Amino acid sequence: MTHLRLDVWTPDPTNLPAEFKVLLVDFGPNGQFGGGDDTSHELTFRSPILRTEQWFTLDIPLTQFTGLQRRANLAQLVLSGSLPNVYITNVYFYRSVPTPSQPSTPAPTPTHAASDVISLFSSAYTNLAGVNLNPGWGQATQVSTIPILGVNTLRLSGLNYQGIEIGRNLDVSGMQYLSIDYWSANSTALSVFLISPGPVETPFALTVPTSGWNRLDIPLSSFSPVNLSSVFQLKFEGNGDIFIGNLYFRI
Repeated sequence: MTHLRLDVWTPDPTNLPAEFKVLLVDFGPNGQFGGGDDTSHELTFRSPILRTEQWFTLDIPLTQFTGLQRRANLAQLVLSGSLPNVYITNVYFYRSVPTPSQPSTPAPTPTHAASDVISLFSSAYTNLAGVNLNPGWGQATQVSTIPILGVNTLRLSGLNYQGIEIGRNLDVSGMQYLSIDYWSANSTALSVFLISPGPVETPFALTVPTSGWNRLDIPLSSFSPVNLSSVFQLKFEGNGDIFIGNLYFRI
């Protein structure tokens, strides 16, 4: 486990010097109190963490119990302090799992026929020649292509915005969807734009963060009034770190 959590409520004044203490005791390998191998550590909490007539949560990393040298024989949890009346609920240990910084597996392989696809970035199809995935538009985003289990994946790190130049005025009016496989653990805002000369651009908001790879087929009608017979740029706008496995137009 990585944390101890408990919810606390008191009707008593919690202004200084009021305090609430949490003690953990491990009895050591012999499993007995006072056997010479016990370790313990006590933490003290004061205002403004303590609150009167409000539930407050103590979410304590176990690493803060620095004197507790081991946790294999944890035997006692002792609560004390100067508050005469305390109510306690939801007392438990838990393990906090670190958020992965990048996907551990590549995006699912698309199964559409190559003749029905115009691919800008994908390992499953032949990509359109001349596409610039990292034009210099003054963006702060860092762009790289990384292999995930041998499959090329586009990484947009520290996204603010990122353009893609197709290299021509591309006619996608015969297509129905813009398809994207994307992954993000930390983004809170993400949109994709289609752009035709003018420029005329329209955003479409993507759901973030994702729970694994998210495959989205966006109807091209969603990008109206962009001229679908003359699309020459795309743009991503938002924040966080974004991974793109596949980006293509399809019937």
